[in-house]
Amino acid sequence: STTHEERDLLMVITNNGVFQEETLIDPVVCDCCNISLLVDSKGILNVYYRDNNNDIRDIAKMTSADNGATFSKSQILFNDQWQLKGCPHSGASSSVFGESALISWFSGTATNSSGLRVVTNEGKRLFVLDNPTAKNSYLVTAPNASVVVWEQVKEKSEEGVTLIGLRKISPNNVSETRWVENSENGTNASVLVTDNEAIVAYEVKQANKLNTIKVSTVRL
Repeated sequence: STTHEERDLLMVITNNGVFQEETLIDPVVCDCCNISLLVDSKGILNVYYRDNNNDIRDIAKMTSADNGATFSKSQILFNDQWQLKGCPHSGASSSVFGESALISWFSGTATNSSGLRVVTNEGKRLFVLDNPTAKNSYLVTAPNASVVVWEQVKEKSEEGVTLIGLRKISPNNVSETRWVENSENGTNASVLVTDNEAIVAYEVKQANKLNTIKVSTVRL
């Protein structure tokens, strides 16, 4: 699309290892937010992305039951009603959650609590990290649960020092926030769960702007 502040959402699939022609699946989406793809327990491909409907930039989903040949109509996952005249550079993260899925993203809406939210694939909001500095979440499936990590400005921090937070999400329980030890100035975290341990990797901001990578482990 050539219209200002509008971008196409395109899908390309392979056939016998060869990329096919592009398919347009949504003509007007948010400019730069990352896209999350998830194949759920039923083998359905779910596409989560930030839509753009007259500058209301909420997370939408589309599904395909035929390996990306056709897609369902786009639907808003949760009506945050966040109106923003520009891209927030903050897309969704997703993980399988039993027969469903979990999706997490940041919203700056003033009406539904600014911060990170975690929502099921059916649109049920599990919780919101009601803090506008809570950003860049990452979800991963763990045995009998899921784990979400994110960054958030340390309480009473005048310098804007961030910490990496973690929560374990079970079908009937969401744990309290745990802070990864010695994760000051951490950003862009990702997580892998092995046995009963979360391995969290993240960037550490440096004064010289030459960021480093750090890996920490958290017992679940």
